[in-house]
Amino acid sequence: MNALRHGDTTTKDNLNVFVYERSSDRLKDPYSITFDLYDVTSGSPVIIGGPDRLPIKFAVGSYFAPWQIPEDENIGRHKIVWKIKENATSTITMHTEEFDIVSRLTLVNEEYPEQIKRLIYKLRTKLRDVNPDRDYHFAPPSSEQQISGFTETRGYKWPDEQLVNHIEDATNYVNLFPPATTYDIMTYPAAWEPLMLLEAQVYALYDLAILWAGEEFNYSLAGISLDIRRSDKYSGFANQIQSMVDKQLEMAKKRVLCTVGLRQDRYTYSRGASMGPWCCAETMLVHDTDNNELVMLKNAYDKKIKHSYSMNLDTNEIIVNDVKAIWSNGKQDVYKLVARDLFSKYEIQCTNTHRFFDKDNKEVQLKDLTVNQKVWVKKGKKSKLVKVKSIEFVGSVDTYDMEMKEPFRNYVANGFVVHNTSGQNIKRWTGSRFNRIQIG
Repeated sequence: MNALRHGDTTTKDNLNVFVYERSSDRLKDPYSITFDLYDVTSGSPVIIGGPDRLPIKFAVGSYFAPWQIPEDENIGRHKIVWKIKENATSTITMHTEEFDIVSRLTLVNEEYPEQIKRLIYKLRTKLRDVNPDRDYHFAPPSSEQQISGFTETRGYKWPDEQLVNHIEDATNYVNLFPPATTYDIMTYPAAWEPLMLLEAQVYALYDLAILWAGEEFNYSLAGISLDIRRSDKYSGFANQIQSMVDKQLEMAKKRVLCTVGLRQDRYTYSRGASMGPWCCAETMLVHDTDNNELVMLKNAYDKKIKHSYSMNLDTNEIIVNDVKAIWSNGKQDVYKLVARDLFSKYEIQCTNTHRFFDKDNKEVQLKDLTVNQKVWVKKGKKSKLVKVKSIEFVGSVDTYDMEMKEPFRNYVANGFVVHNTSGQNIKRWTGSRFNRIQIG
């Protein structure tokens, strides 16, 4: 359940609603949309600010309820009721969401995705911040305490949101280290995770150095001297780790430069060739519609299947189409894309230049997809848009591609509707490694 604090002003990130067209699952503006706010702390709903208030639209089919929470608003359960009319003749449908109002001093916990939670835990582990009772023993005495009475420290040194900030800053540092890249927390290559976490440690240790700079002191009592100087130790650790990060990042970014260089040197023949081959991993499943079975691409290559599924880009219907050729493209670096709808999870492994189709049926390369962007998949006998959840580097594997009959040059692999290769460009890219099987 969401929580809002006294004095907060709502934004598109809270008290929001998204309206989808039922037939296509695309965002769509309704004929009318209003909302009512209720205080239900007493058990009986009391309307706030009058009925049928107008929301603010921030994208197609996307709205939020504007409200600045007063400082004297009752603390406790509230709710918002959205009233949506799809068209001029339809009835009003209502959707209710409950939320809490809390005091300004209340820390509102954010629910992070599982991938972020995993990074938080790994960063805590590296910082030895997973078990306060075991890992921390003493803190310096306060002015009111005896010199012999050290205060025990309990609780984590870094709250979750602070560690997330460090991870985000570390991601930006990795991206800006030349040559520039454009990864975020959800899309960075798995091989770069140790670098990001190391850099996040640097930010965390500098935080402690700044904190301790204000806590340092000298103390002398009854011949016992106490000299607390910790900020330089934390900053020293941070500098050592930073040096490690920069050396490893330099090596990692050289690989990016090498890849870009190969791309520029080899792909010089046409627009299609400049994108490189669009390939899927050999174990991805495609449909052999003649035998009504799913087969791996490498087996489809051997069996010379003649028909498989494509999507009609005019109607978004799944149709049976002719397989013109299957290509073996040798070992390529592939990435795993994970997408989900409410009930199903979809995964595919392909090169980062492989093309998918967005909600407008425009082609988009894997490397240009972003988290929560929608792509088409086959759902039963129909097509459906699902949200991208993550993209991560897998490694180098054998790859294949299928060439389909015009005008719908796409096929279904592991449930995803993907563009097929332009065929003639493969030989230019792979040289003697190129193999082709002609069908029919």
